[in-house]
Amino acid sequence: MRAHFFLFSILVLLCSSLCFSEQKYQYQSYMSGDTTLTNWLVIPSDQSIAIKGENLGNAVELDYSSAYELKEFNEVDPSKATFQVKRYGDALSVVNQGKNTLLTIGPARWIQEFKFGFKPFLESSEKKIDFVIVYKKDTSIHEMVATKEKIEKLYVEGKEYSAQKLKITLAGFKKRFWK
Repeated sequence: MRAHFFLFSILVLLCSSLCFSEQKYQYQSYMSGDTTLTNWLVIPSDQSIAIKGENLGNAVELDYSSAYELKEFNEVDPSKATFQVKRYGDALSVVNQGKNTLLTIGPARWIQEFKFGFKPFLESSEKKIDFVIVYKKDTSIHEMVATKEKIEKLYVEGKEYSAQKLKITLAGFKKRFWK
């Protein structure tokens, strides 16, 4: 079993300081030897938080409630079909590869984008949460588990930050086969 590890830096925690003003962030991530630079624009209002991300010509648009519950996810890749997911109560309406699908998830937490989706969990005293994600490849629901591990010190341009390490795995029996 090989677990996937994600390290979330202070960027996520800084988002808690948003006070109804537009914020711009640059997020650089390192995974499996690849570096990705994403520009994020966060536009909060009294009822919702709109977040737009861009990297390498691809765009992601997120619409969260003011409590960071995801309402809509829209991924635009000019070379591929649009991938769009919108929550309606206990169901997700998905447009993927030109097909419309309705997936029932009940009251489950839906986290599609990890950089902002874990904000409530990171700020809580919870040690572990269950959530669902829509697997783009076949438009299916995957049940996932996020577990807080240790807090690590990171240094960015000589400045020290604390970062919460999360372990993200599939739930149940499937986690044994996830790489």
